[in-house]
Amino acid sequence: MSSKSSNQTSSQSSETPHSSCPASSTEEKLVECPICFTTLKDSFVTPCQHTFCYECISKHLETKSSCPSCGRYLVMSLLKPNYEVDEAVKLYEERKRKKRSRSNSYPLAADLQQLMCQVDSLSAEELTALIEDLKSKKEQREKTEKREDQFLLFEFLQQAISKKESTVKRLEEELQVLLQSRNYLESESPLLQEWKDNWLEEHMHNSSSLHMNRRQRIMEHFDYLEDRFYSLHSQERKSSDSETSCIGAVLDTFREDLYKFSKYSGLHCKAILKHAEIPNISNIISSIEFDRDSEYIATAGVTKRIRIFEFGSILESVLDTHYPVKEMVSSTKLSCLSWNSYIHNHLLSSDYEGVVTLWDAITGQTLNEFEEHEKRIWCVDFSKVEPTRFASASDDGKVKIWSSLQLNSVATIENRANVCCVQFHPTMEHLISFGSADHQVYMYDLRQTKQALQVLRGHRKAVSYIQFLNGFHLVSASTDNTLKLWNVSQSSVVQRSFQGHRNEKNFVGLSTNEEYIACGSENNAVYVYYKEISIPMLLYR
Repeated sequence: MSSKSSNQTSSQSSETPHSSCPASSTEEKLVECPICFTTLKDSFVTPCQHTFCYECISKHLETKSSCPSCGRYLVMSLLKPNYEVDEAVKLYEERKRKKRSRSNSYPLAADLQQLMCQVDSLSAEELTALIEDLKSKKEQREKTEKREDQFLLFEFLQQAISKKESTVKRLEEELQVLLQSRNYLESESPLLQEWKDNWLEEHMHNSSSLHMNRRQRIMEHFDYLEDRFYSLHSQERKSSDSETSCIGAVLDTFREDLYKFSKYSGLHCKAILKHAEIPNISNIISSIEFDRDSEYIATAGVTKRIRIFEFGSILESVLDTHYPVKEMVSSTKLSCLSWNSYIHNHLLSSDYEGVVTLWDAITGQTLNEFEEHEKRIWCVDFSKVEPTRFASASDDGKVKIWSSLQLNSVATIENRANVCCVQFHPTMEHLISFGSADHQVYMYDLRQTKQALQVLRGHRKAVSYIQFLNGFHLVSASTDNTLKLWNVSQSSVVQRSFQGHRNEKNFVGLSTNEEYIACGSENNAVYVYYKEISIPMLLYR
């Protein structure tokens, strides 16, 4: 009887710790991928409301066209990011980490308590033997720990020596490059040799105030510019025939970088465009666009109005409020504008209802409306090569290519997530690029839209803007606080990341020319970057 009772007690005791398992198990199931059975990573949801890791479902759909959970028809274009589950995963991981941290604090105390309960039943002779055994084990443990500590210390010293030796070697190589570069420059400019002993005094005496301002800017960002110099040398050395030709090429390029980075001393406000309305949230401007010749500037936003202003009049005006030369009214909120580079009076708008409208900016009349998108359109763009072609990007995960000569789209690119921005290549009419909420930038050849020509990966959040600097370089902006520069003619690897502005939630704007990149920031400032340097060169607040 006693034996049976003891077994029952033991069975009950072993089950007690699992009394809370159902709730824990349910939470684990909610954040578990049904394919890999691990915690979801970069989760995407199907139309049938099943959620998987993006990598898992992508591999599955390479060979099948059905949902792994229910068997319904499924292809990549039907998947959408599941941001809610991503947040739930973060919370689950945090709770699990805290629980693990708490549980690690108590096991030793519990073990000691159990041990003392067992010791209470020992005799004096057994206790003496136990103490002697523990002393022996303690001595052995102390020797082992001392030996292990010595190994750890030795390993630390070895690693530190190795790192310092690598640093010394790198510094010696960099010093050699700097000395060779200085010698090369002196040979190119005899005047520098004459000033060699008192070059700083001569430099300060003969320099203009503009030059001194540029010098100050260079000194302020010396570390970043130094990294740029060594990076240039490393790149050039791979392709140069000799060290002399390498140094010459590096100095020519770096001299140009110094000039372009330091040539401007600041940003100055030329004018402030003020609408007649009282500023509030309902008057948010979503898009500002110059026309082809920078004679007119058009604005649009949640007021459901497109206003066209004469740019020269804004610069010359002394009035606090500006009035448009033309105003067009839309039936819904507007998200984006795009002027035609050839047909001066053609202006495109996109709206929250998924409609693209072609306007005559001179008469203010609607020329055509293009209605195929199912959700809000974020961006619209006229081709700079083919004047009748334009593209639109929408929350329905589609990029549509249109011709102003017909109402139906001429091509559709299906994407697996919301599309936030789109732009045609500046010189090749068949190339188009767009940024997506799945953190990636895609480039397509319109002659073959089934598969992307390039996928540019590197952002950690949605890509809000893209702009071509030229035919080879593309800049992307994201709500991960970065801009990224890509050389689309060479590879899919990020060429440079720009950081300094703040952008975590909103679409803050992006503007470029061939050398400089400007963007807004959530600290109410405008930042300007030079394309070859990762830090801001100018800031306006």
